[in-house]
Amino acid sequence: PEQLTGDAAVQRDIIRKMGVPHSCFHQDVTEGEAIQWSKWNGIIDCLLGTGTKGEPREPFAALIHEMNSSGLPIVSADIPSGLNADTGEMPGACVRASLTVALSQYKRGLLLYPGAEAAGEVVVRSIGIPDHIISSAGVNT
Repeated sequence: PEQLTGDAAVQRDIIRKMGVPHSCFHQDVTEGEAIQWSKWNGIIDCLLGTGTKGEPREPFAALIHEMNSSGLPIVSADIPSGLNADTGEMPGACVRASLTVALSQYKRGLLLYPGAEAAGEVVVRSIGIPDHIISSAGVNT
């Protein structure tokens, strides 16, 4: 969608220039329009982030259910959408990832049940934050 702004627009432009086949979903696309999951090999989940609290609202909850029912492998960025990053609780719809790529460090919710089951395999990858910055911030996982 051309309406994307900020970081989302930058990332969309990068994958377009790389020639990566993709689709972006947002509220206008998902309402009343069937997603053709059979066209894709997998799903990258970046719907909701670590600051999300409570149950995912619509249209996100419906999209999470569709993603989980697609039969496709799902890779979640940082944490599966719908998972509480601190407690591992899933108060509503939650992505069931095949793989979660935790950015910079583990999030506590990825290690606690039921969150650990929703996260699938978890790998941590650096995003360039120096270790001394993380240590000085007092972040505990």
